[in-house]
Amino acid sequence: MRNYYIIKDGASAGPYTLEQLKSNGIDSDTQIWYEGLTDWIPAKNELELMPLFEVKVFTPPPIPHKPDWGYQVLKVLAALTFLAMIGVAYWKFGMKHQIINPKPDPKEILPKNDSIVIDSVDPIDPRTEYLRAHWPELVTVSVIDADWKTFGGVSDVYVMVKNSMEFDVERLMFEASYILENGEIWKTREYFIQNIPANGSSVPLQIEGSHRGKKIVFKSINIICKGIGIEQELLR
Repeated sequence: MRNYYIIKDGASAGPYTLEQLKSNGIDSDTQIWYEGLTDWIPAKNELELMPLFEVKVFTPPPIPHKPDWGYQVLKVLAALTFLAMIGVAYWKFGMKHQIINPKPDPKEILPKNDSIVIDSVDPIDPRTEYLRAHWPELVTVSVIDADWKTFGGVSDVYVMVKNSMEFDVERLMFEASYILENGEIWKTREYFIQNIPANGSSVPLQIEGSHRGKKIVFKSINIICKGIGIEQELLR
């Protein structure tokens, strides 16, 4: 049977048997020695002495909660997507009724003429007659967004048609002339747009840009407007 020496109160004590060590109340840090060791060691390093010590059970602290960043990112992306959809819907549909470069109401500029004779067989409303004669002045095109270059030229051109008549326009054809700094026309292109509401504006339309030119001049050249009796494109 192995005999143990211990350091107690700063001095060597022993030898003790395993049973005698129990009554000496040693702990895991008590320095021990027995024949065969080259130096003193803590009692906890000796496997045979482990039953003498009270085993302490330690409970780990609560696991810290870490936010689920993936879920948070998905929430932010969903919110941004929703806001983007609202923005696109407003740009596409809300601007349809935006008034750009308003002109005088044709009701105000229509000349009064009590001497107009109405054909008794096929009477023509004088207002309709006026609109048929002056529609190019009342259905106009203007630029709402463009990227103008410093030394001439333009890209990403968006235009909108303003209808100042009280009748829907089913189809409008117009010219876009790109004007140089000296006033000469660099090039002319034709476009058409459909479904322009009465007293309202069309949806934005993107047209061709140009690598030259300092401004764009528009001219309404053809119309289909059943409300004023023009149901096919006019001959130019």
